[in-house]
Amino acid sequence: MMTARRDQMRQYQGLQFIPGNPRQNEARALIEAARRLADAQKLTESATREDKESVQAALRLNWRLWTILQVEALSDDNPNPKEIRTNILKLSIFVDDRTVDILFDPKPPKFDMLIKINREVAQGLLAAKDAQPGVVPAAESPVRSIAPV
Repeated sequence: MMTARRDQMRQYQGLQFIPGNPRQNEARALIEAARRLADAQKLTESATREDKESVQAALRLNWRLWTILQVEALSDDNPNPKEIRTNILKLSIFVDDRTVDILFDPKPPKFDMLIKINREVAQGLLAAKDAQPGVVPAAESPVRSIAPV
């Protein structure tokens, strides 16, 4: 367990955040989490303890990221329209449920939707880079291209 936490800290320290640009930072975090989930997906059939810990670490990192997004969506001072905040909350509930399912029964196909959601939300955040920081216009909502949950 300690090895997994040490690896997480090294990975987190390797991320480069852009000061003053929360949208791009969120997108980068989602892309990185998707990459780690894709790597973990390949390890699910492995029987080694280290690989199982890596799978759990990737899932927990993504889960924490979505918990942060959920808290931000619930914040009274979140400048995004209610529709987008509601969609993010729905996605975060789906991510919660899917993560628990994978933790109990890690099968490669179960990772696909989490990876897709992260990539598509990140793509929406990056596409909206010219908009006011912290606000995603409804027309460019990162959740519009994702099937309803």
